[in-house]
Amino acid sequence: MEDVQSNLADREYELKALKYIARIQNVLADINDIQLNIMEYLQSIFKTEHIILTIITKDNPNQVLMKYLGDKHKWSMQELVNLEKGIIWQAIFSKKVTEILSRKPNPVYDTQFESIPGFTARSILSVPLLTDGRILGVVTLLNYFGAPLTPERLEFLSCLTTALANAIRNYDMLQELKRSNADLETSRWELLNSRNTLRALFDSIPASMYIVDPDYILIAINKSRADWAKLPPSRLVGNKCYQILYGENEPCINCRAMETFNSGIPTTRILRKWLDKDTFIEWEISTYPINDQDERPIQVILVENDVTEKRYLEANLIQSEKLAAVGQLAAGVAHEINNPLAAIIANAQLLIREIPHDNKDIHDSLQLIEIAGTRASQVVKNLLGFARKEEYDFARIDINETIQNALSLVQHEINSRPLVISLAFKENMPPAVASKDHLQGVWVNLLMNAIDAIDPQPGEIIITTDFRDKEYLISFTDNGRGIAADKLERIFEPFYTSKSAGQGTGLGLSVCNRIVKKHGGVITAESSLGKGSRFSVTLPTAPLSKVTGSLSG
Repeated sequence: MEDVQSNLADREYELKALKYIARIQNVLADINDIQLNIMEYLQSIFKTEHIILTIITKDNPNQVLMKYLGDKHKWSMQELVNLEKGIIWQAIFSKKVTEILSRKPNPVYDTQFESIPGFTARSILSVPLLTDGRILGVVTLLNYFGAPLTPERLEFLSCLTTALANAIRNYDMLQELKRSNADLETSRWELLNSRNTLRALFDSIPASMYIVDPDYILIAINKSRADWAKLPPSRLVGNKCYQILYGENEPCINCRAMETFNSGIPTTRILRKWLDKDTFIEWEISTYPINDQDERPIQVILVENDVTEKRYLEANLIQSEKLAAVGQLAAGVAHEINNPLAAIIANAQLLIREIPHDNKDIHDSLQLIEIAGTRASQVVKNLLGFARKEEYDFARIDINETIQNALSLVQHEINSRPLVISLAFKENMPPAVASKDHLQGVWVNLLMNAIDAIDPQPGEIIITTDFRDKEYLISFTDNGRGIAADKLERIFEPFYTSKSAGQGTGLGLSVCNRIVKKHGGVITAESSLGKGSRFSVTLPTAPLSKVTGSLSG
């Protein structure tokens, strides 16, 4: 009766073990807890005095972790050892169940690792932990006194050890997956950081850049190009470049991107867009292929550089070369022009002295000859000023007096037109340190421009002077034709003129600007088309450089 009850208890415990095995198949339980539970089931079912779990390390198949089951659901001892002999070693390399039933010493038995201090092993059974033909370790039963190891009992033992092997394999796979996930997460962050770095670099490049595929679809675009399109990059990517960037319904004519897709080589072209007849924007567009492993272009990078300023600088350089050429020409012909002019002016002055003053018509004609000769001489001096040093004879002068002198020089021009000159001079201004002849040249130039702007209609020129905050303020205002806004910003450029061919050289205001700057002042222009213009000159009481002497032109 007792045997029957004992057998029933054993069967019940075995059933409990099988249920536990079934439960842990799909549950991520703690591997240490699984090992302890299965080892305790084995110890109870097979009634062993001691049980050892041996797990092979991954790096070295001869090195194992030996875990000895203790009391209270704990390991009594764990140690990492190198096996070179013994029953456990034999079970590992044979992948077969190894058993020793003997009270006598056995040469196969390894007393160092297959025993427990103070314990005598009389029977040893080592069962390999196999899964898919791969051995993960060994379960070793020491002194088992249960029912005989019938085929059924061995099958049950195999069932438990296989479950343990699967649990260990699943744990290893889970750990490997965690490591892979950690590596993947690390790689993801590295990739993200690299992407952010590349994005920052991509966006910080001042040149406009974008990438397209063979279907003209935008793959990426940097901030500079997106700002130009006035849309965020996320709104631009995924659209056809010619539609979203250029507002076209079909690919651009002579598209260099498609040329690079076809040829696989970089290209460059110039695109110029005229805003009006005098102003343009120009881009230099370069394309570079992105190749696959077969060196075939799969994407193309387009780099657009705004070279408008470069072109204007080149144009200014050409203008500078023109100025140099004019300077050389002026130096060559100066004597040829100045000599006859000097003769004309001198003879006119002699005739004025000799002819009686009651012959007013002749006197007026001679004065006109003298004035015209003086103006011609001044033009030559202005041209020479671009090629060599000019002498600025700085002295204390009266600003109002220089303007009166300039008016007298152009009095004939004023008298021959329906003009009114209005003067609003500040009286008792302190004397200025300036070059009298040069300032008179500025006033004459501004007066002649105002007269030309009014002619042939009746008009008025208002000249004002003032002195505030240690500065002289001089303005010339007319109610003439005015200057268009797009031309106003260029009027001080050498050779730029809005007059018809033959009516002006484009040097007058440029010379005025240069003279005013030499005096440490500023000249500005305001104008409204059809309403008139105002030129304002601000001068210090003395230039910042030496008050007297020469300044290079």
